[in-house]
Amino acid sequence: MKAASLRLQLSLWLLVPLLTLLALDAWLTDRRATAAAHQAFDRTLDASLKAMREGVSLRDGRIEVELPYLALEVFESESGSRIYYRVRDEHGETVTGYDALPMPPGSDHPLYQTVFYDAEFRGEPLRMAAITLPLHDVGSARARLVWLLVAETIEPREQLAHEILIGSLLQELLGNLLDNAIRYAGPHAEVTVRVGQGTTHAGDGAWLQVVDNGPGIDAGERERVFSRFYRGESGTARPGSGLGLSIVREIARLHRAHVDLAPTAGGGLTVTVLFPPGHGCADARD
Repeated sequence: MKAASLRLQLSLWLLVPLLTLLALDAWLTDRRATAAAHQAFDRTLDASLKAMREGVSLRDGRIEVELPYLALEVFESESGSRIYYRVRDEHGETVTGYDALPMPPGSDHPLYQTVFYDAEFRGEPLRMAAITLPLHDVGSARARLVWLLVAETIEPREQLAHEILIGSLLQELLGNLLDNAIRYAGPHAEVTVRVGQGTTHAGDGAWLQVVDNGPGIDAGERERVFSRFYRGESGTARPGSGLGLSIVREIARLHRAHVDLAPTAGGGLTVTVLFPPGHGCADARD
């Protein structure tokens, strides 16, 4: 009883730091996904800004703008976002575009350098790019400064970030399954990963399987091993936190997937993650 009580106390002491680390890892994964989405869309935003730049000139001291609407329309049709733009002179006057479109924060912006920033316009969040350019008119020997601004709504970025995040979680799911299989199967582990679509013992749909030749899990323990910190009879002598399969199940639930544990023919464990019809994994093949 004392040993069991001590084990429980140790588990409780470990719970808070482990949950903190898991929360931190989830936050960092989300940040990385958002940064990757920003990077992908910012390139297109910058390309639209540079296309606008080609249509701005100075003639007889006046700023003239011939916006390449086709470039903006292509950007909008490809990303599914709404586009706003503004051309502003050095006196703060809008030459063309949306007059209330926010300027970038700060006041010291080098010429020819694109500035990316987040803003709000008409009650919706935007991702914006801006650049300051000098314009020269050789005929009149005059020069002026102009700001070019282009903005997009962020729905496509959020969708891409979500897809990147889901992909990262699937990698973590597979990593946990492989780690468990190798850890418990021992030095002579044979681990096989299969993906496919069709009928398995777990049901119909797209599926991912990790098969090992380890000691397996008794039928009476197959549900309990999904509990946090539960390690089962075969896991007490091996290092580990007892969180691997609980994390696998939580990630599977995010995908509306089901995790099934079954004995491997000849000994071992077969873990099947079965995805619902219409899931992105449905294109998998044997």
